[in-house]
Amino acid sequence: MGFHRQRFQGEMNAAESDLSLRGRTPVFAAGFPVGMRLRPLLFGLLAVAAAWSVQAQTEGDAALDHFQSELSQQCPQKQLNLLSARDLRDGLDDYVSSADPDLRDKAQQAERDRCSTTDAGAACVNQADLDTADQAGRIDEVARAICGSFLRCKDQGACDYAR
Repeated sequence: MGFHRQRFQGEMNAAESDLSLRGRTPVFAAGFPVGMRLRPLLFGLLAVAAAWSVQAQTEGDAALDHFQSELSQQCPQKQLNLLSARDLRDGLDDYVSSADPDLRDKAQQAERDRCSTTDAGAACVNQADLDTADQAGRIDEVARAICGSFLRCKDQGACDYAR
């Protein structure tokens, strides 16, 4: 059986004409234009990312709400809901450094996972610590430690340390 030059040349010409778009929209073998196949994929990925973001935000908000509620119950006269992110960071650092090794490791891992970008600040690290404590069922301990670290807040960010 020999090489059929005419048949091969005809197949090559047909392939070249299929590849030559001549102003037409590129088509996959299934007959769908390229844009038609990518749009649902992109919208699907966007929807998943948005859902994940909302879930993460809701969980974070729940931990912060739980913490604020505990502060209000344990030391309402101190008005520690007025703590700045930096002051809260100081109190959380003290708590995390004195926590048991398992919780300390989890908190440090959460801080690295969530707050390793250069944009992340004290609020991000605070949220990671509060989420970790809330998941471990220790938000009441955190509130107790913060209540012990500060005397009172007079205004937003104007708080006196107990030390």
